[in-house]
Amino acid sequence: MRRTPKLLRTEKSLAVFELDRVSELTDSLLDSLPWPHGGSQLAFRFRGPMEDVPEALCRNVSPRYVTRIGYVGRSRGIRVPAGGEAPGVRLQIPDDLDSLKALTRRTLLESFYEPWRERLSPDFPKEVEAFLSSHLSCARSAWVVSREGRVGLINLMRHCDCLGRPLDHIAWVWIHESLSKDERQSARRQLALWLQGVAKDWIQAFVHPFNVHSIRFIARLGFEPACVHVSRHL
Repeated sequence: MRRTPKLLRTEKSLAVFELDRVSELTDSLLDSLPWPHGGSQLAFRFRGPMEDVPEALCRNVSPRYVTRIGYVGRSRGIRVPAGGEAPGVRLQIPDDLDSLKALTRRTLLESFYEPWRERLSPDFPKEVEAFLSSHLSCARSAWVVSREGRVGLINLMRHCDCLGRPLDHIAWVWIHESLSKDERQSARRQLALWLQGVAKDWIQAFVHPFNVHSIRFIARLGFEPACVHVSRHL
């Protein structure tokens, strides 16, 4: 017998519920739940194991809602990709906030928003600008450079999970699609080593269920699904 969703907590524009299984998350359930006053986001924790999460969300939740899977891992548990460093590919710490903002903006819009804009909120560009102006200066960031210029990027910031517990949050990771296999592996390895060294303990990353490459990347690092966030596609 399916149990009624249990309200765990509310904070500002977020309400957090507990369900038995990810497969229970459907349009009809989302339509029936009380959304926060003036808010547009719900979060879900699950009593049972989170299995086949991307497939279940893509199958059961329509494009009327935007879903993101919250993956979590620990810095000491990060699985660093094997391999050596490709010649000319190296990690640097940005020393120019304007250049960091420009690269973050460009890669978020060109590599993520443009290919997936029909599945994202139309307010996504505004959300990017809010992140750049309010949070990026407080984030810890690194970029990967090669002879071709800046070819990788990661932004890490302090945040809280849906239960209010502080952790590090991966706001954005990007690796240029033009890199060779060895260069891409080297970039992944250097970003993972950096993350392992700077994150305090628990780390969170949100990935959309249709973003197969990012899900594969974050899972290979040792992250596992812990929650699902849903927002209205207004």
